[in-house]
Amino acid sequence: MRQPIGTNGHASKPSGEQNGGFSGFRTKVHGHVRHHLSAFGRAVRAVWPVKPALHLSQVADCSERSAQYQIDGERKPTARAILAVNEAMLSDDQ
Repeated sequence: MRQPIGTNGHASKPSGEQNGGFSGFRTKVHGHVRHHLSAFGRAVRAVWPVKPALHLSQVADCSERSAQYQIDGERKPTARAILAVNEAMLSDDQ
């Protein structure tokens, strides 16, 4: 059976079959992850409420993606990240 030709000249596939059924690199359930943050995630968001992953990645010397995983509780926070957040919390109090 021939597949219809798409606008780019290549055979098109139904959306579920694109990429071999793999729809994305990371699936995130927004309702579950955002409402049940770990204590570390809550602390990071308290210190840096705007773009917390960007700030954490800069001070903890890690990628922004790694920082986001740590904030969301998908990975354990590194010692460097814990120390960076602790230091930021202490410096904000003064």
